[in-house]
Amino acid sequence: MRVEFEFLGDVRAKFNGVPIDLGPVRRRCVFVALLVDAGNGVSMDQLAYRVWGDSVPTGASGTLRAHISRLRHAFANTNIQIARTSAGYLLRADAAEMDLDVFRGLVAEARALQDDRHAARLFERALSLWRGEPFHGLDSTWLHEFRLALAAEHLAARLDRYDVELRLGRHAASLASLRADINAHPLNERLAGQYMTALCRCGRQADALRHYELIRVRLAEELGVDPNPVLQGLHRHVLSGDPDTHSSPRTSTAGFGCHLPPAVPDFVGRSTEISHVVAELTADRAATPIVLLCGPGGVGKSTLAIIVAHRMRAGYPDGQLFVHLSRDVNMFDVEGTLLLQCGVQPAALPAEPAARRALLRTNLTDRRVLVVLDNAQTISQITDVLPGSSTCAVVITSRSMLPTLPVSRRVCLEPLSASDATELLARLAGRHRAAAEPQAVDTITAACDHLPLAIRIAGARLAAMPRTSLTSLADRLRDSAVRLDELDIDGVSVRGVIEVSHAGLQAADQQALQWIATVLGHRFTHWQLEALSGRRDTRRQLERLVSASIVTPFGLDPTGEQQFGLHDLIGLYVREVAGDLPPDTRRHGLRRLLDALLQIATAAHQRVPNRTRFALPFEYRQIQGALPDSTVDRILSRPLVWESSYRELVTSLVPQACAQGWHTDALQLWELTSVPSTPDGVAITEILRDAAQTAGDEALMYRAEYIRATILIYSSLDEATASFTRCVKGFERLGHCRELGYGLTRLAYCRDQLGHYELVMAPATRALDIARRIGDGHLEHIALAEVGQALARDGQFEQARDMLEYGLREAKRVDDAIGLRTLLSRMSAVALTSGDHERAWSHASEWLAVQSESESPFKFALAKLAAGRAALGVNRTAAAMAEIAEAARILADLGNRAGQAQAAHELGRAYLRCGDDLTAAVLLARAADELHDIGAVTASAEVRQQLTKIDVALKQEPADRYGV
Repeated sequence: MRVEFEFLGDVRAKFNGVPIDLGPVRRRCVFVALLVDAGNGVSMDQLAYRVWGDSVPTGASGTLRAHISRLRHAFANTNIQIARTSAGYLLRADAAEMDLDVFRGLVAEARALQDDRHAARLFERALSLWRGEPFHGLDSTWLHEFRLALAAEHLAARLDRYDVELRLGRHAASLASLRADINAHPLNERLAGQYMTALCRCGRQADALRHYELIRVRLAEELGVDPNPVLQGLHRHVLSGDPDTHSSPRTSTAGFGCHLPPAVPDFVGRSTEISHVVAELTADRAATPIVLLCGPGGVGKSTLAIIVAHRMRAGYPDGQLFVHLSRDVNMFDVEGTLLLQCGVQPAALPAEPAARRALLRTNLTDRRVLVVLDNAQTISQITDVLPGSSTCAVVITSRSMLPTLPVSRRVCLEPLSASDATELLARLAGRHRAAAEPQAVDTITAACDHLPLAIRIAGARLAAMPRTSLTSLADRLRDSAVRLDELDIDGVSVRGVIEVSHAGLQAADQQALQWIATVLGHRFTHWQLEALSGRRDTRRQLERLVSASIVTPFGLDPTGEQQFGLHDLIGLYVREVAGDLPPDTRRHGLRRLLDALLQIATAAHQRVPNRTRFALPFEYRQIQGALPDSTVDRILSRPLVWESSYRELVTSLVPQACAQGWHTDALQLWELTSVPSTPDGVAITEILRDAAQTAGDEALMYRAEYIRATILIYSSLDEATASFTRCVKGFERLGHCRELGYGLTRLAYCRDQLGHYELVMAPATRALDIARRIGDGHLEHIALAEVGQALARDGQFEQARDMLEYGLREAKRVDDAIGLRTLLSRMSAVALTSGDHERAWSHASEWLAVQSESESPFKFALAKLAAGRAALGVNRTAAAMAEIAEAARILADLGNRAGQAQAAHELGRAYLRCGDDLTAAVLLARAADELHDIGAVTASAEVRQQLTKIDVALKQEPADRYGV
């Protein structure tokens, strides 16, 4: 199976030579946004920016999910996959061929050849891949920037081809295309020189001189500079009548020679970064281009700089210089090294630093030389050796961003993508070994943080032990206590690289790093660090840590706050060398952070009443002063989405708060943030429950048990029912009527879902009595929903409708949003059961209209399912399938087993309606199995009864055979 992608023109995809329909313009844009980062997760926010720029429309997330679903369908029969991960959507295209990659490979091969005829053929093949403007017909801010970088690569390849063609004597054949490029790039001096050379060799010296005058005037008027020395020298040759004007010498035959270290043979990835650097080094310029490659130690800055420098040798034929710097390097010796590389004899080296710098600049003036300054520590190390001529270029690598250094472009390197990390390890350890243990490869590369140095160390260790399984190393790397020990070979270690960066930090910044590594974890914001540390200068601390490439900025979170992160290996090192903070310091910091989160959570609860989906009604303790009001207002500018930004932090903080004895506040935070819906929800809630039990606080213990039971509804109805039963007994014994009423409604719901219909009415009516006795309107509306459902199960449809309609009127009257949506869901289900499909459609549509996806993706998916069911009943099959499919996507993203089972059931019914019995059988079988696994045995049996109506022959086929 072969998949081909084409970017260099309109966007195309082919499978075994057959075009794949990528859909309309916006979907193609989504596809490109995922494909250029193949192997890496692209967050929903990143995806939205790449597609719409700064004008992201309302409902963008739903639109993107729909486009991704269609793309999944388009590639269903190929080896291209689009998966949802914690980092976002990830496109896997390991075996695909992309015209952009082919172009870059051919150009790199052509530049490395000494045979000009062969090189000319390769350049021709590479340039023939360009069918027009990249991504033709697509437009966004991000695509525009990407297109400009590709255009620079395209021009650089054309210029290199012209050099080859001129050396081959094909000046006449090149003249027309040179003229077209001159019109498009009138200030490009290298192109002007090639055009003048072709004109001169065609006997048109007068035209060559006229063009020189034209570009001289343009440079003066538009940039305020004269032509560079190379172009001026060419002008003098034309004036003298030299017939061999512009001979385009090869790198190996002129200048100072190549002093670059050898390029690594197993280099992978970095195509985007390479294109940015190449574009900068080949662009029109009036000053020396300076490119800074920055990033954490071990990320591959030096390797990339050497790779690019080798590729650019043809563009800088007078030589390529290289020098390695360090914190304690003697710059007098560095200047001497560079002068020696320029051909200055040792005896002729000046004794004074200023004289050495002057001689170095003199040697570089009017020459096309590329200078690589590796591992720069300070700006002073760089400025002393910078060329003064615009004909030269400089590539610098540094762990620091060197923010005050004037550069043409700063390229910040990040760890490799997942696919590139896998490829690098496979090359080092052996492809056959990697292919035999793919899970071990994933574990190893993840434990290495996708850091090239760490992967190279792991690969070297595996290569040295060819009979050792990859799994054995993967198992050792899983253990964080020994991971840094394992990433060490022959004196090269990840620990040593991080140690150098850590040692260069101020003491206060090292303590800030302790807070980050021991409490905040992977992602955090400025205000969280400020709350923890109690300092007011944390913004400056973060600026320094980011500049040192120790802390990484990750864009904005959904509330608009700048996010920062710490890679695992750095966090391991910090915890190893710095240990934990003093107990009192840590306790005070945790208290400040807990109070800050509680202040935000209680403020959000006041702004969006009835927001929580797990908690019992409670008078929450109000927190003030932990954060400035302006910070709280900024974070809660979108109060329905703030929890998603801090979910990981809250999940890690709650157990720590319980350990400090703050279980009451921890439970309040846990309830208010709706965080229990995370995969760790049950375990964390059990910690809260056990902490309350240890403290002898029974009321709090049962509140935590209630949350635990609510989470279990989505994975194990049997466990949830048992847990709610314990809550009901506990609340009743404690005399907590309100909590008892809510527990009874949940118990009624679970029994209904399990198919124990005869056991639903008793707890539902009792909850209704309690609600009316204590005057809790919201509880009354929820209880009415359960009583109405129970009446419908008993065939009393008219009574059920009356009760539900009464509840709906009351919920609307008092603006009880959750009660309203709950009643609408039951009314749609009751109408559907009674055969009143139009009424079911009406109620489901109303529910969908008032159910916000951002507030509760799960409830939104259920509303979509209800709308789909009702649409089937009124013969709107296409609409039904669209609604159910969208619900299934959301539920799959949430990992909700009960919801996925319902979606599979409804989608199976829809396929039955369409006459596709085969697909329907597979989906219904899947739904029945899933319902049985979560404890919904009666519902599972009902689905299996529907299966019996499908042809027996279909049921005998294995479900996974059809890949549905």
